[in-house]
Amino acid sequence: MNNIGVKNPAADLTNIGFTEGTAFWNEDPATLAAKTLANGQGKKADSGALVVDTGEFTGRSPKDRFIVKDDITADTVNWGEINKEFSAQKFEQLREKVVAYLNGKDIYVRDAYACADPDHRLNIRVITEYPWSNLFAYNLFLRPDESEISSMVPDWT
Repeated sequence: MNNIGVKNPAADLTNIGFTEGTAFWNEDPATLAAKTLANGQGKKADSGALVVDTGEFTGRSPKDRFIVKDDITADTVNWGEINKEFSAQKFEQLREKVVAYLNGKDIYVRDAYACADPDHRLNIRVITEYPWSNLFAYNLFLRPDESEISSMVPDWT
């Protein structure tokens, strides 16, 4: 796998199955927007903002929420119509299918975190197929600086 961009030198996607293609790490918003436009995946609005048509299903359906039921979540999630159980085995099958689909393609990797309080901070690694999806993650999560990225290890991918 070819890696381009700012990342922890020890960061490696082969441990989750990525062996081919190029991973673009932590690209800046202007680069992600330019790639989106060059790929014909978006347009510029009159205001200069990037506009992307995400398709027919643009929102999150509350009844399509699946959480892996394991030792951590078994007694901490309010299971029911909204929080539906998903087995670890089914999750692994789905993860393998996604990795197989993305392997060999350009992918976009974003290291970020949730929660500004250092005692509760959760390091997150987001892997996306499209540059505009990675830009969404850039805007959604808190952003580490380059020195933090150089040593960041994700708690959640």
